[in-house]
Amino acid sequence: MIDRIFDVGYRRLDAGPRHRFAPWPIARTALLLAWRRRATKVGLLFCLGNVVLYGGLIIFQVLMQRFDNTGMADAALAEAVFGTAQEVLSSFVQVQFMTCAIALAIVAAGFVADDRQAGAFDLYFARPLTRMDYAAGKVLATAAVPLAALVVPAFGLWFVAVGGTSATHGAGLWSLGPPTMATALCGTLWLTGAVIGLSAMGEKARAVGAVFVALLLGLSAVGEALPAAGYPPFGYLSPVRDLRTVADALLDVGSRSMGVALLHKGGPLNASAWGSFLALVLQAALGFGALGWRLRREVVG
Repeated sequence: MIDRIFDVGYRRLDAGPRHRFAPWPIARTALLLAWRRRATKVGLLFCLGNVVLYGGLIIFQVLMQRFDNTGMADAALAEAVFGTAQEVLSSFVQVQFMTCAIALAIVAAGFVADDRQAGAFDLYFARPLTRMDYAAGKVLATAAVPLAALVVPAFGLWFVAVGGTSATHGAGLWSLGPPTMATALCGTLWLTGAVIGLSAMGEKARAVGAVFVALLLGLSAVGEALPAAGYPPFGYLSPVRDLRTVADALLDVGSRSMGVALLHKGGPLNASAWGSFLALVLQAALGFGALGWRLRREVVG
């Protein structure tokens, strides 16, 4: 006997769709709306340019190592000119950190600010949605940008460096993976917290993006100028200096070669890498705290 009721699409109530992870649709919607803007594609294109540039350096190192094994090239000379793997990875994370900051100012500045301006909280929380679900969705969408543009490429560059060299030389590069990922994740944490916190405090995406870039540049300027004037503790205010200190400590960069110096001149470091790490975490926590404060203030329940 043919079950025509089942055949036309009716189902038992207990056969309905499974519960979905609530923050995911929020994150996906925010990213899809951002992707529709041309400015988003331009900002991400600059991030891709850095990946191509530093990827070329890594591939060049790999080729020089292979030619060195055959006696057709001097790998030591190439490293002196174009940098070691440590230098390239450390420089990439720091330069890409700044590029991702500009991209996030374009992509993610309005993730919460636009909702406030449009009065969308009533629409969001008309559904059985908690403040934590909303916050997690927006944080997930914001973090997706530096994860895709900073963490994943950093892992890819390290993987190319390890997989492309000989077993003898590649053995020394395996230990660079965790420090590279840790440095990139530190940058991602700060970028995510700072952007989402400022977005929660504003109502216009352009204004939030401008304030975010100005804050990054201002903290960096103060964090470089005051230590040079004899006040070293103020160096921890600069996220760029903090990340540089963490990167150089974890990757043990040392002196820079000519080639990497042309791309990234580096700069003075803070006295403590742990202090720099805690400064990055604290500043990111302030951003997440601003998001939580805004939701508790404007959303009841």
